[in-house]
Amino acid sequence: MPKANHIRALARICRQFGGRLTILSQRAFDALFNQRVDHIYGNEELSEAPFTDAHGLWWRKKIIYAVRGRENVNNIIHEMGHVFASPHHPDCSCRECHEWNWLGWEIVLARLIDAMPTYSYHNARYALGEGGGSQWGKISSERRRAIVADRITYARQAGFIGTNGDLRSMR
Repeated sequence: MPKANHIRALARICRQFGGRLTILSQRAFDALFNQRVDHIYGNEELSEAPFTDAHGLWWRKKIIYAVRGRENVNNIIHEMGHVFASPHHPDCSCRECHEWNWLGWEIVLARLIDAMPTYSYHNARYALGEGGGSQWGKISSERRRAIVADRITYARQAGFIGTNGDLRSMR
């Protein structure tokens, strides 16, 4: 499936969860994120993704932002995890906020829109587990399958994914 189709599918899923995916020019994105007050944690306002200058979110309003022409399916899925699979703002440091908790949710979403190869490729440097550790791209396919199964099982048990495999929004 071409990237444009993935982006449209992600936008549709955002709408289903009461949010939206907004694609902006780089200039509009910079203006939006440069006006925020830095160094205020837990403000539930804008959060720019730390490893890109082309993705971010407004958690309270359930908006995921991406820069036109630089949309990255993996980054959008990850930001959607912060907005829909976490009941707390990304700046929260509580145990329930750890990204490892909703990795299974992200994987199910990537599979749902037929973007798992792209998602996996762009996650090559993702640190596994709650304390970091190995990187996704450096582990064997056997180990990767075991992690996927574990994270999806956890997501089902935690209620991020229904028993029939449907994604759920936690907020």
